[in-house]
Amino acid sequence: MKNDPISAPPVGIEPRYVIGMGRNDGEEKQCSHLYVTTTGSDRDLLPMCRKGWNRSDGESFSIFRGHTGSRGICKTCQKRREQGLPGVDAVPGSHKTRWI
Repeated sequence: MKNDPISAPPVGIEPRYVIGMGRNDGEEKQCSHLYVTTTGSDRDLLPMCRKGWNRSDGESFSIFRGHTGSRGICKTCQKRREQGLPGVDAVPGSHKTRWI
């Protein structure tokens, strides 16, 4: 994983995880999600909960890496990380999103 200020996780988060805030309007007022690297490259990420899939009704995501929303980090993502669970695959149509 690159060690630059955009993709590097904050202190206290393992290097294989990236914090990401959705790019949609208003998401800066929500919680951020954790994304885990799937191949050791910060280009290959999976969210740690289904809400991390924030576009196309749960089929894709678009995030600002290294940014945390005003509500901190998603509790589900934190619990899954603490339990050592893998990221979640996309489930098309699993939840409505505002953006395509």
